[in-house]
This record gives sequence, structure tokens and C-alpha cells, in this order.
Amino acid sequence: MKIPIETIEKITGYKVKKNFTSIGFDWATRAGISFIKTTDKYATIEYIFIEFKGNEPKEKYKLMVKSLEDLLNSQNLAVIESVFVGFNRAGSMELAKYHAFAISECIKKNVDYETISAMSCRSRLGIKTTAKAGYGKGKSKLAVSDYLKNSFNLKLEDEDASDAVCLALLGILEGVKF
Repeated sequence: MKIPIETIEKITGYKVKKNFTSIGFDWATRAGISFIKTTDKYATIEYIFIEFKGNEPKEKYKLMVKSLEDLLNSQNLAVIESVFVGFNRAGSMELAKYHAFAISECIKKNVDYETISAMSCRSRLGIKTTAKAGYGKGKSKLAVSDYLKNSFNLKLEDEDASDAVCLALLGILEGVKF
């Protein structure tokens, strides 16, 4: 999808980096990845999903690392969603491994990277996810999906892609604090 830079600047309140490429990683066993490439006038947004199935952790890790090798090439910036630390410590530890793979690949490929929590990412873009806003617990991805649809006319096939798009979007905005 192609969006005029003027539109992004008006909606977000930030200037857009021109001739810049950002990749957003919502990295887990079901990973959402978004690429945003800007020119002088437009931003082109693409997204994909990769699902890493299987019970053998070493094989899953190998697939993740190989996928990251293929995905990270000539981006100016990678924005990686920080690990959510919830009640399940083992799950958080597992997600931290995936997060480390993405950071490691950025370092190997000399791609600048930033990390940010999903909550902070949404806040930077002014996305309201509270019950007062009509969403509430367990509906934050719907709020993000609605934001992208209502603000940019970006209709995603799956709401899980919404966070990856927002992460990549932060990457093209000047002055965003991670």
C-alpha cells in the first residue's frame, strides 16, 4: 500500500524520514514483519507473517535465525518489539531468546535497531486501547488495527500484523523516542 508522506505527517504529528527503509518485528513463534520504504513523496507499506511450528526448540531457533538472515538486508532501521514480561516467566524467557536473535542479526548486518514495548509504540502514535476508548483488556490489537484502517485506510488481513506495521511506522518518523 502506498500512502502520501503528507498524510502520515498530518496524522502522526511527526516529520517522515525520506528515502528511508524501516522494518518492524513483532517477533514470536507467529511473527509479524512489516517493511516501510519512503521516497520523497510516498511511503510504501508491506507486511508478512512467518509461523515457526514444531516442538524441537533447536530446529525452531535455526529457522528463526535463517529467516532473519533473509529478511534483514539494506534497511536503515529495524524496530523490534520488546519482550512482554507477563505472569508466565518461562514464556517471557522464550520470547527473550527470539528477541535476541533479531538484535544479533541487526548487529551482524550492521542495521541500526531500536526496541520498544507494544504499549509504548501505541502510545507514541496516540492509539487508545482502553475500555474507555471502546477496547480494553485483550482487544489492543483490534484498537491498533482500527487505527491503521481509520487513519490510513490500511485494511490488514490479520490484526496480528497491526503491531508490526506500527513498529515500522515509528522507524520512519523523525524525533520518536524509543
